[in-house]
Amino acid sequence: MPTPTAPRTTLVLGTRASKLALQQSEWFQSQVQAVAPEVKVTLTRIQTSGDKIVDVPLAKIGGKGLFVKEIEDALLTGEVDLAVHSSKDMPAAPPEGFTSLFDGKTLTGWKPTGKADVWSAEGGAIVCKGGGGGYLLTDKEYGNFEFRCEYRWEKKGGNSGVGLRTPEKGDPAYAGMEIQLIDDEGWPGKLADYQHTGSIYDVQPAKPAKNKPIGEWNAVKIVCDGRKVTVIQNDVQLISANLDDYKAKADKNHPGLKREKGFIGFQSYNVRVDFRNVWIKELK
Repeated sequence: MPTPTAPRTTLVLGTRASKLALQQSEWFQSQVQAVAPEVKVTLTRIQTSGDKIVDVPLAKIGGKGLFVKEIEDALLTGEVDLAVHSSKDMPAAPPEGFTSLFDGKTLTGWKPTGKADVWSAEGGAIVCKGGGGGYLLTDKEYGNFEFRCEYRWEKKGGNSGVGLRTPEKGDPAYAGMEIQLIDDEGWPGKLADYQHTGSIYDVQPAKPAKNKPIGEWNAVKIVCDGRKVTVIQNDVQLISANLDDYKAKADKNHPGLKREKGFIGFQSYNVRVDFRNVWIKELK
């Protein structure tokens, strides 16, 4: 028969020392003590790798678990009993029904159309180091799907895009479709309406995007379902397009609008851009 254990009277909670982390931890501390006033909850501030690196932009560091590893180590060694993390600091797993297109370590499953050394896998992200890399395309073709990813710019003036239903040869913006990703606020020149973030390039302009500051992650969701294309960025719907409305463009210089399937890819254009949490769910 197991020996009964005495009730816990103390708990040590591990946390980062950032303002947000402390607010969340203090709230958790108050909730525990509200239901178990006999338990003393103390906070232990732990400096993580992400906190220590102050002289390098986070966009260059990348890395899954950059702000959580040391706290998880403290849990394993028994230094702390519990930990509170912000969801933004935690590595993400694909939602139910989705498959990851990126293993977090290599570019297995992808192929560049330009200079291969422009592309790399670093710190849990697909990294485009600058221009000259063409597109990085999936090995597999997709027809109807919901595609999700996050991206961030290293500095102002970034330009990229997501190619959809594109063939292996040709410019995906015309031979397939391209969803534009750009630093709308920091671009040095005047943009045409169809060049803004979320637009189907040279086809359908997008509504104004709510871009995150440079160095922070933007979330994109793209749904291709038959002739319907929807783009959502940072929880704001930017376009809802019916490709049948653009038959004249398809006949003139956008034959990709007629395609039913093709490769998905990221564009190399100018400054460094990182992509992570690259997921897809195929639709029937």
